[in-house]
Amino acid sequence: MRKLQLMAVTLAFCALSSFSSFAGQWQQDTVGWWYDNGGGDYPRNCWQEIDGVWYYFAEDGYMLADTLTPDGYYVDASGAWTGGGQSETAGESQTSQTQSEYTLGTFRVLVPDGYLAESGEGQVALASLDGATFIGAATVQLPPEVVAAIQDPSAYGNLVSAVLDASLDESIVEAIGQSYTVKSVQTLNTGNWNLYEFNVTDEAGHNKCFVYARINGGNVEMIAVFTSDQGLDTNALMNQVIAV
Repeated sequence: MRKLQLMAVTLAFCALSSFSSFAGQWQQDTVGWWYDNGGGDYPRNCWQEIDGVWYYFAEDGYMLADTLTPDGYYVDASGAWTGGGQSETAGESQTSQTQSEYTLGTFRVLVPDGYLAESGEGQVALASLDGATFIGAATVQLPPEVVAAIQDPSAYGNLVSAVLDASLDESIVEAIGQSYTVKSVQTLNTGNWNLYEFNVTDEAGHNKCFVYARINGGNVEMIAVFTSDQGLDTNALMNQVIAV
């Protein structure tokens, strides 16, 4: 059971890691945000739908935000078209409004103001417009043998919770590549989470990593917050972003 649990936690963290560069598509520099379509191609002087949300990119390729686009449509502070403007649609075929939440297993990821969002199967990534904070959320279903043990703990006595907790510790340390500086249990609006704190520096210059993880029913649920904002209250951020 321990080996299966380790595999599940590792898969969850691999899912988060795949979003570490914000899907390798949203890019930021000192001027602003732009979107890499791959192969050296990026949108310019046009609308583009990204993960169900419409954005406008200027002639220089940078996303417009909190302004009217050249064709008269309002985009909010995150750059998303909210449905306002000359008509109910923007561009030739735009019919969707900003997606403000995503469902992952037993919880929802809410997109706060000032964040860009992108999603994939079982994962959601959020990046603050100022580049200071990145949030990756992922959920992975546990193998049936582990779920059965959770549902019938009498089969393993008191070992189940201890093994699951130790597996979380081991897998997260292995994924980050170093030991955590602090481990604690945090009670949030969505229940109890293990919190692991790391001093790490990623490619984007974030120098703190906070990993919230837990076993909930038959799922490994994990949220990683990478930030360079030394005053960030990650518990408050979690209460703002994660809901049931």
